[in-house]
Amino acid sequence: MGGRGASSGIVHRAPNYSKATIAEPKITKYLLDPSQKHYMEFVDVGYSKDKPERLKADLLKGLSKNEAEITKPNAHGDIGITVYMKLGVTKKKTFRTGWQIDKGTNFPRFVTAYRYDKMR
Repeated sequence: MGGRGASSGIVHRAPNYSKATIAEPKITKYLLDPSQKHYMEFVDVGYSKDKPERLKADLLKGLSKNEAEITKPNAHGDIGITVYMKLGVTKKKTFRTGWQIDKGTNFPRFVTAYRYDKMR
């Protein structure tokens, strides 16, 4: 999540990953909406608008199982988190996911995801 501040480093897991949230519109009106930029990246690995809960569950699972890059708080006091994870139903590809811990909270909320073709 470039531009969010200087990197603080990599941690084993995102802080409070078990309390992470994903707003339903982020899945249905962003990632799985045919009019959106990254839609085909998710369809190409087997996700569909008919089963948005599968993508949500996989994102949360990936957050709980992968290393997280944490940034220092930005000017607003929000902390950015980047997690690379394998996602897919019919085949697995690497995705870069962005999460944020908003100032005044202590858990991540989902912000964005897109294909990341280079293996880490």
